[in-house]
Amino acid sequence: MSKEYVAFVRIPDSLTGTISQLKQRAESSLVRDAKLSPGDRTEAVRFENLHATIDQIATAAMLDKEAHCFISDDSEVARYVSEKSGITVLSSADSADGHLPNEVRSWLTSGGVVVELLLPHGSGTVEGHVNNDTPPIAPAKRWKSSATGVRAAAKERFEDTVISALQSKTGNSSISPSGVSNRVLTDTLHKYCGVQANHIRRDVPVVYRDGSSGPEFPLGALNMREPSWKDPQILRFTLLSIRHVEMDSLVDGAWLRNTRISRSREAGLTDRIVFDQSRRQLKSLDLTTPTVIEMYQTGLETAIIGFYRAVALHLLDHPGTIAVRPMFFVGGSRFEPSRRIWAT
Repeated sequence: MSKEYVAFVRIPDSLTGTISQLKQRAESSLVRDAKLSPGDRTEAVRFENLHATIDQIATAAMLDKEAHCFISDDSEVARYVSEKSGITVLSSADSADGHLPNEVRSWLTSGGVVVELLLPHGSGTVEGHVNNDTPPIAPAKRWKSSATGVRAAAKERFEDTVISALQSKTGNSSISPSGVSNRVLTDTLHKYCGVQANHIRRDVPVVYRDGSSGPEFPLGALNMREPSWKDPQILRFTLLSIRHVEMDSLVDGAWLRNTRISRSREAGLTDRIVFDQSRRQLKSLDLTTPTVIEMYQTGLETAIIGFYRAVALHLLDHPGTIAVRPMFFVGGSRFEPSRRIWAT
């Protein structure tokens, strides 16, 4: 059995200048990180690299035979250190911290520089309680597709998760749009976002492949119908800019900026950004004029989920004001209108 220890390493005087410089650069990186856009990890990566260098120097100093190192196996000290955020370089300003061992505080009082290191694999025993009366967790129910092709199986699987979420008695089921094609995702959501005869409305969690979550999606909520407007306003958008520049002369604009949406970040965060922006833009439309939006879209799951969640909630708040017709990319510069229109 292994146990977590904390090592407090007093840095030799010859290296304190280097550690202080690395600490200052790491602190500056944290300040810059707080000013970045959501999902931009540039400074986070820089901070991690700087702190990895600090840890490497401390580890090398700890292995020196003449090193000053205090190792604590106190679980409370280990928990306190593991929960701290920021930089684990201690100086005289930290000498009053009551969680620190007395020997470490005396080093700091005398002007020493100390680095905290977590040692997760030390030898020892961990107290625990085993309940022999609790049976093992049953294996998950196997799902098997009746389809013969990969795309058809993916469609069937996604639809099955949506149905399971609607039928869930506990309300803890979720849907996962990761890897689902543009058309399947949009049409399936349309089908089950409409009022269902045998199911009540459920706001279902959306969980992506990377483990992140977006806002809940309303299923079984809308009375979908084809609009009967005579002269509606028609607006044409590409869902994301840059994806199909040949469409620029045919559309009124891009709903989302590709440079902002297609960044490396958690999928759930991208979903939320798309959703929030779409809600604002839909609310900015003139609700006294019926509007048909033709949305030319390609497959970015987070953009599709975020946009149509915003559409669904807008239709719940303002029924009969807008209609959205998806336009699916079919190759070259060709798009095909969906047979399912989002309207109430």
